[in-house]
Amino acid sequence: MKTRRTTLSGFSLVELAVTLAVAAVLVSLAAPNLDGFITNQRVRTAAYDLMGSIQYARSEAVKRRDDATVKPAGSGWADGWIVTDDAAETHANCLANGSDPNCLRLQMALSGVAISGANTISFLPSGRASAAATLTICDSASSAKVDKRVITLSLSGRPNLSLSGKCNE
Repeated sequence: MKTRRTTLSGFSLVELAVTLAVAAVLVSLAAPNLDGFITNQRVRTAAYDLMGSIQYARSEAVKRRDDATVKPAGSGWADGWIVTDDAAETHANCLANGSDPNCLRLQMALSGVAISGANTISFLPSGRASAAATLTICDSASSAKVDKRVITLSLSGRPNLSLSGKCNE
């Protein structure tokens, strides 16, 4: 009777070591670009969050037939912001009383992001803005790798988000 010899197939230790070495080189080449990507995403997320809050305030002004305001929650926009139908509402009041009917939305502080521009954005019951405004969103380090985002609010009340060069410009 003949016996059949089977060979085991798989990776040898040398093949595995070479594969890991190639993977390590590729990861080390990609890592520096990952930092710029993460920072760019942080700025993009902050811009979309702020844009969403502005659109929400406008829709609430129309829905409630009352003024609605978006304003910084602290000393600046990077400290977060609140959407309220009471211009006197403060960040402390929104945090202390989470069920406050005047505090419509609360955005907590954002790390690594610098936002400059208008102090408040207010909407009339018609959905029109009480004043035109511009907000610029960048990373706090003003990196040359990061795209600057600009939210422009016209008197009609419609916000527009655009790219405007790099943050170091």
